[in-house]
Amino acid sequence: MILIDLNQLLKKIVIEVANENDVTLNEKIIEQVEFEISAEKSRGDFATSCCLKLAKYFKKKPVELAEIIAANLNDKKIENIKIEGPGFINIFISAETKSELLKNIIIEGDNWGITKDYSGRILLEFVSSNPTGPLHVGHGRGAVLGMAIANLLENIGYEVTKEYYVNDAGRQISILTSSVLLNAL
Repeated sequence: MILIDLNQLLKKIVIEVANENDVTLNEKIIEQVEFEISAEKSRGDFATSCCLKLAKYFKKKPVELAEIIAANLNDKKIENIKIEGPGFINIFISAETKSELLKNIIIEGDNWGITKDYSGRILLEFVSSNPTGPLHVGHGRGAVLGMAIANLLENIGYEVTKEYYVNDAGRQISILTSSVLLNAL
């Protein structure tokens, strides 16, 4: 939930800075403004390169825009902000926020992270092994992956119907049927 909150804050700040500078940003541009989990933890918990993308609209250097945005990133969740390179904003989350998050994970247990933000019905078909051939490790992988995807979709609110599709209408079944009939005669 931290990342969602931070992304909302970042978008709000970018819109405010745009309004102050008479810059018009369409919804498609605003959608691209977000923090991502840092690849290198030494640089921060989350990072954004949005200033590199937005600089042309503001007619500023990315690093200048990063400084303006960083100065407005006032949130108790943020412990430290660093601007690096040509305009990357890297943030470190406070120990208190991390502690609170861990506490929530422990309290909620298996229900942590489950949201019902979406609705609808999904038919998910997976595994689909060939009935005339041997099962192999790829079928097992497909089953595990299919169940994982189904569980993720259910946890965000979708009603998921899981289906194992037996592919029995193809050429291989036709050949098998013909060979069984020929051997029976």
